[in-house]
Amino acid sequence: MAWNTLHDLVALHERDRDRRLTASTAWTPPVDLIETPTAFVLVAELPGFGRSDFSVDATSESVTLRGQRPEPPLRAEQFLRLERGQGPFSRTFAFPSAIDTQAIRAELGDGVLTITLPKLGAAAPRRISVT
Repeated sequence: MAWNTLHDLVALHERDRDRRLTASTAWTPPVDLIETPTAFVLVAELPGFGRSDFSVDATSESVTLRGQRPEPPLRAEQFLRLERGQGPFSRTFAFPSAIDTQAIRAELGDGVLTITLPKLGAAAPRRISVT
């Protein structure tokens, strides 16, 4: 993958913003966002989540992933190590081109959520007949 300074700076800024917004929970699911010629593909790690534990909302410009990992049932003094964060999270991703919200697909398997967001096709050029 080629290095793109502006892209890397924007990604760092978004990651820092996400950290500040979720400082109280100290947890956000890691996400990969891939662009293909016809779609954007968002892959999020959600181990232990069922389909009803999170929501995905989309507009033609963005997608938002929200959910909550419940607090563990054990008392805090029982933990020898607590590295997996819990609590609510919300992540919104904006896209540089419009997406087709009617054709979005989301699949959850083995703790990995894959959301395929097809790009809204540009209108094909068309000859207009004048009458």
